[in-house]
Amino acid sequence: MRVRATGAAAKVSMPSKRRRLSQVENSELQRIMTNDDDGPIHHAEKVSSISPDEVIGDSTYNGSDEELRKNGNKRGRGVVDDKNDDNVDDYEKSKDRNDNYKDSIYSEIQRRREVFLNAMNACRGPEITIHNDVDDEPCPEMDFTFVSEYRLSSKVKFPDTQFLYGCTCDGPKGCTKPAQCLCLDDSYDLGEKPEFPYYRDGRLKATGRPIFECNALCSCDITCRNRVVQRGRTVRLDLFKTPQKGWGVKCPHPIAAGTFICTYVGELITSEEAKIRAHIYENIECGTTSYLLDLDYFEENERHELDEEVEEDHEEKRTHRPDGVPKDKILTVDSRRFGDISRFFNHSCSPNMVIMCAIQDRTLLMKYDAAFFTNRDISANEELTFDYLNIGDDYERGSGALSKYSSAMMHQECHCGAPNCRGRIWAV
Repeated sequence: MRVRATGAAAKVSMPSKRRRLSQVENSELQRIMTNDDDGPIHHAEKVSSISPDEVIGDSTYNGSDEELRKNGNKRGRGVVDDKNDDNVDDYEKSKDRNDNYKDSIYSEIQRRREVFLNAMNACRGPEITIHNDVDDEPCPEMDFTFVSEYRLSSKVKFPDTQFLYGCTCDGPKGCTKPAQCLCLDDSYDLGEKPEFPYYRDGRLKATGRPIFECNALCSCDITCRNRVVQRGRTVRLDLFKTPQKGWGVKCPHPIAAGTFICTYVGELITSEEAKIRAHIYENIECGTTSYLLDLDYFEENERHELDEEVEEDHEEKRTHRPDGVPKDKILTVDSRRFGDISRFFNHSCSPNMVIMCAIQDRTLLMKYDAAFFTNRDISANEELTFDYLNIGDDYERGSGALSKYSSAMMHQECHCGAPNCRGRIWAV
């Protein structure tokens, strides 16, 4: 980085061609002239005709070419006074110590970066890289554990799998006929024609409905066209430092609209736990940072209607809702202590991703995957963002948003730079 000095700071005093003898030199001459039995004239001849032009650093040059060659004509280093040689040695030792310290700091930075990269890339999906052109921070703080799927809080219980059922599509290409796939029974309003949520290339259709994928009890395998989210991330990502928003995520390649990016993973907790943790994070640990995301699709939309519909159509297969999570409660994903690359997605008032409700386990509709899909074509190296309120209507509304308990986000200034920026992250 080049720094240009201006004004008074740019003025530099040039050294004079001639200068006075230093205090050390004067005292040395005084000693020679007065403290020897041979008399002052003898020592004056030894010193020769010392002129200010022949002063080298803090010592003197006796006029001898041999003396000049022996000392290498090193200005600033002693030629006569051996004490200055000790100072030079001390300087070189100090410089070596500083260099070693810098090397150790650099090694620690590299080690920290490698540990973070290894942990991040241990999760499923293509390699994720790190870039920082803003400052010297090698990577985000490693104050959480990378995970590839939900970690369950002790207060959240999974339902018994005996209430789960799957489709019987067993063709070589998996599920090919929507009308015959039982997994699509719940994905459309009464009277609508069932359809797969994805095109054949895996891109999402704008159906405005939650995604019901095939599950472990289905006859089809993982290559089925109705298993996009559960196959995991297939897009390369880059974690990079932004000038105003901390760390963000982008893709080095263009991405088509409707492409699955990844899911928001972390610890799955109850709403009561979310209230407590939101208070702790905002007032004790993280300030205005929120890592809580509510799985509130069926709370804010048509959970009750859809539940009644499912229970009526499959009464013989699902007789009751398993214990563990009350029917009138929603779950929250907390990625503060457990998470993956998705915890670094930044907010935008004009996002290029939406969160979709993707369900495999229909025995508990409030436990679903918060899946990120692109809502438009995205250029290479364009930052991937979503609306923290998730109020866009490109695909569907209310399938997941930052927790309503994170009150500190209400007043956090937005730096998305979009033409329609709301000014604050949590402003409607």
